[in-house]
Amino acid sequence: MSYPIEVHTCDGDILQTDISSITLMFFDTVVAELSYKCGTFEHFEYEDEDGDHIAIRSDEDMPSFKAFLEQEQMAIIWLVKSSPMILDDIPAIIPSDLKHLNLISQGQFGSVYRSIHIPSDRVLAVKCVSLDNYGMQRDSAISELALIKKCSSCAYITDLLGAYMDSQMLYICLEYMDGGAVGNYEPISAGVLMYLSDFGLSKVMEHSITRTYVGTTIYMAPERLRGGVYRIESDIWSFGLSLWELALGHYPLQTPKDTLLTTTISCGNDRQTHVENIIGHSQELCALINGCLQQDVQLRWNVSDLTRSDYIKEAYPIDHNVIKEFIIKNMNS
Repeated sequence: MSYPIEVHTCDGDILQTDISSITLMFFDTVVAELSYKCGTFEHFEYEDEDGDHIAIRSDEDMPSFKAFLEQEQMAIIWLVKSSPMILDDIPAIIPSDLKHLNLISQGQFGSVYRSIHIPSDRVLAVKCVSLDNYGMQRDSAISELALIKKCSSCAYITDLLGAYMDSQMLYICLEYMDGGAVGNYEPISAGVLMYLSDFGLSKVMEHSITRTYVGTTIYMAPERLRGGVYRIESDIWSFGLSLWELALGHYPLQTPKDTLLTTTISCGNDRQTHVENIIGHSQELCALINGCLQQDVQLRWNVSDLTRSDYIKEAYPIDHNVIKEFIIKNMNS
């Protein structure tokens, strides 16, 4: 069976053709057939019944596209050729050099895929962020990616390996961490080192997540939940809450629903977030967490206070063998 389609090419031409149900089984076969007829492209978009453009980039997107074709007399699609990013500090990733292996996670504004970079045979984590949802401009996105690259130069933050952008999406290629999610492990012992990821997009998303309640609200600082502006102290709170969770092995503040939890945090007092003791961990860690979780922003620790804390100073030098043994033990259990 074949389906008629109207194709808008990357060069602005319009071509009417058809596509078989066999070709529609895989994204790559659709790309191969249409590239032969219409010229090269990276992915395509179709116009749904509401007039919105729906992007098709992988095999996972194909069932919905095929279902749409079965309902329409003639579908209209647009071929899209990605525009590789040109930036001195960030390598440009050619989209055709990436193959998505599986979906790692999906959120309101984007997805993260485990992908392979074919030329280097390296597995990456590719984060796909919708530019339309964030109202971002190309130039501002590039400048903010430079900031993310600067953050990733830290040995304990996932490395930014490259990026590229097309008409609607920003693709960020990150070091793939194959140890699994923190929630899959027992409480993290004091000798184990964790890598931080998803660092830096808070500034890129300045028109969304840092000024609204969209995002992971259970980690937001009280002043943010009360509608206050974003500031560095807000990140200090989130950092302290994350440390507390890592030490316990579960989220430390438990209420029946997220809505009640955010109310508890925003209207709470320091007694609710004060850490007296954590089994298996030092009082120095408790002091560090308490410094981060001050309700009063003026009393909350700043970055200089963190670097001077006894817990941070005692963490060096780091024994990487402890980390390896912990990961191997838990991955095999």
